[in-house]
Amino acid sequence: MPALPTSRIARALPVLAWNALLALVGLLLVAAIGEVYFRIKLPFVGSSKSRQFVKDVGYLYEPYVEVRSTNMRDFWTISRANSLGFLDREPLSPQRTAESCHIAVIGDSFVEASEVPIEAKFHVRLEREARRKLPDLDVTTSAFGRSGSGPVDQLPFYDHYVRPLRPNLLVLAMVSNDFADSSPFLRYWDYPVSPDPLPTAYAVRSATGEIQLRRPERSPAEFANRSSGADIFSKSFFGKILSRHARTTYNSLIAGSNDIEWEECICCPNTSSDKRFAKDHDFSRHFLEELHGPCKDAFDFLGFALGEFQELAHQDGINLVILATDSLWIYPRFGEPSGQKAIKLMMELIEPIGIPVVDQYKYIVRQGGRVEDGYFPEQGHWNAQGHQWAAEALLEYLEQNQSICDADSAVAGTP
Repeated sequence: MPALPTSRIARALPVLAWNALLALVGLLLVAAIGEVYFRIKLPFVGSSKSRQFVKDVGYLYEPYVEVRSTNMRDFWTISRANSLGFLDREPLSPQRTAESCHIAVIGDSFVEASEVPIEAKFHVRLEREARRKLPDLDVTTSAFGRSGSGPVDQLPFYDHYVRPLRPNLLVLAMVSNDFADSSPFLRYWDYPVSPDPLPTAYAVRSATGEIQLRRPERSPAEFANRSSGADIFSKSFFGKILSRHARTTYNSLIAGSNDIEWEECICCPNTSSDKRFAKDHDFSRHFLEELHGPCKDAFDFLGFALGEFQELAHQDGINLVILATDSLWIYPRFGEPSGQKAIKLMMELIEPIGIPVVDQYKYIVRQGGRVEDGYFPEQGHWNAQGHQWAAEALLEYLEQNQSICDADSAVAGTP
């Protein structure tokens, strides 16, 4: 093919340059219009979480810091941390909790619940509903939730924040990922650099096989400085929206294909012929009938934490109950039931100990509800309806066990 004359190339270059410039100006104009539009329409984009390290406890929010949370679709929530660093109202004095029937709640992101305003959280709804239906009990509540935590690293919450309040009832909100969160290996297995020391309390096995609790004494630099990478859209509303829709489209394409990402089955026995499992942080869905390796540790460490909570509550004369969240049965974020393996494993731990259980899933079924209606789409946490169901399930338990609010009525640890 003969080469184009140099003169023709020279004449074409300015035309191409002008076309490229016009295209660039057009894109910039669209971006500018989009940026202005979304800045007017949306309160904010992205979530802000300013945390501080608390010795023996781990990371909490800085006191009184403003916390913004959004999925850029269903909620734009601004909350303020209290003086302790939790997303709750200012803590009551021990004198006030002694005068009331106080209920303390410990849990992870389902209790922190940054997706909804503080007044919409289930423990606040429980207090409000109890005062309406059971006014003689004078119910008050407080919550100590940290996103990403599990019962093992929630044990310091009891020592530091719950014990001084001497509540009549302590509620442990348990979710499906509490298994993986109980094993340091499973919890940090996909971190590019494993934090050292760990930023939370964690369980270990001694040389004799005894399980022991280790508390965080200092902030690990690897964890504190860990970043998800540079985000060129971090300040742009329009860019955040484009990024979100790109991720949603990608996830939809992957979900609709057979292109499943697999990892080595780190919990399989060495003799297993199938060494793979679908990559997923909710390890309880992939636990085998016979637990091995890190999954066996996770199961045992979670049982250790529940036993410790029971013993502590019993010693302090505090009633203890577990709120088994609906995620132990069905987790809408993954669009399928968990195979009920999570609730089965959880009950294997709870029943021998004898801690009472409030089953939110069974309560929802009795009301004729659907679990998925209690969640934000594509987000994996409760909306207002989910919190309402949790509050109602606990209120039902309180109505049936009003003696909890009597002085010297501790039944913690009794089947």
